[in-house]
Amino acid sequence: MPIFRNIVLMSDADNTLLARDHQIPRRNLEAVRCFVQEGGVFVLATGRPIHGARHIAEQLPQGMPAVYFNGALIFDHASGKPIHMDPLPPDMEKVASYLVRNYPQLGVECFGLESSWILQDGPYTQFHFRLLREEPRYLPADIFPQEGLLKMFATGESEDLEKARQELLTHWPGMFHTIRSGENYLEIFSRNSSKGAAVHTLRDYYQGERKIAAVGDSFNDISMLKAADMAFMPADGEQSLREIARAVCPCSQGSIADVLQILGRETSS
Repeated sequence: MPIFRNIVLMSDADNTLLARDHQIPRRNLEAVRCFVQEGGVFVLATGRPIHGARHIAEQLPQGMPAVYFNGALIFDHASGKPIHMDPLPPDMEKVASYLVRNYPQLGVECFGLESSWILQDGPYTQFHFRLLREEPRYLPADIFPQEGLLKMFATGESEDLEKARQELLTHWPGMFHTIRSGENYLEIFSRNSSKGAAVHTLRDYYQGERKIAAVGDSFNDISMLKAADMAFMPADGEQSLREIARAVCPCSQGSIADVLQILGRETSS
């Protein structure tokens, strides 16, 4: 009987499944393939848009669900349909205009299910789109998608992003959720969405028949790690996560493979 038939493993992408060179270590790929062959469900759980993670998903076993936009979208790749989708409110153009008008030094980006746009350019925005393997498409802030917007990004220097984040929360309290992901990114998405909420959605989806393990390295993974039945982190992730997650080897050495070794031992014991 497959030893992982009762396990879902949710994994962050950058600096967790992927090493810091943005490649998946071979050790991780081989471990994930064995995990799925032994009945496990591997769920990519990332802040990236679905099209900006396609080159990652194509390397993984096919037909698995995946979490995108930090939980605003859960997509079933077996059926080709969303399991869950939670867009931003329809009047986000006010927020975009505020950022463009008051923070010309920041890049501003927005993403839908199948489209992405740059509202205001910047050096980190260009790097971000190269990382996502996206062709930049420019959109004026006053010509803005009124629905179906799943995420906004601001990119720039840390001090500017934190100031902008505090102002957005003051001007639009309770309208959306903001989180810093790394030094140079500010993510804006639905206030009801998080990777932790995605854990609960997937638990319902599988009707509680599987335990959910999670591994992540940064602040946007905290809710997922807390909601999971078992939580892990790469040793070179945010050190504050050690309070809620078990540390394994650094991401470049194959942290997902380490997690699966632990799950294999504990499942078979």
